[in-house]
Amino acid sequence: MNSNPVHFLLDDQQYELLAQLNLLNKKLLRDLEIRRKYHNLKSQGISFQPALNRLLQEYPYLQPDTLRKLIYSPAVAKIEALAQNTDS
Repeated sequence: MNSNPVHFLLDDQQYELLAQLNLLNKKLLRDLEIRRKYHNLKSQGISFQPALNRLLQEYPYLQPDTLRKLIYSPAVAKIEALAQNTDS
């Protein structure tokens, strides 16, 4: 069973069904996970460069500029905003 990175939008059963039907954008899900991890590191008081270095260790196939773009991506921010609206 896959971990559900969009638990704020879909319950686990819905997520699993979409994953089985190959209807999920895996790249966008990865980007959401990277952004979430970055914000978790920042909330622990870790500054940008050390947080970026930790992410680079976890995602060595990505370039620093790519991670920077993902962290500040407006598309990913829109999805996070949607999640906050559904939590209310």
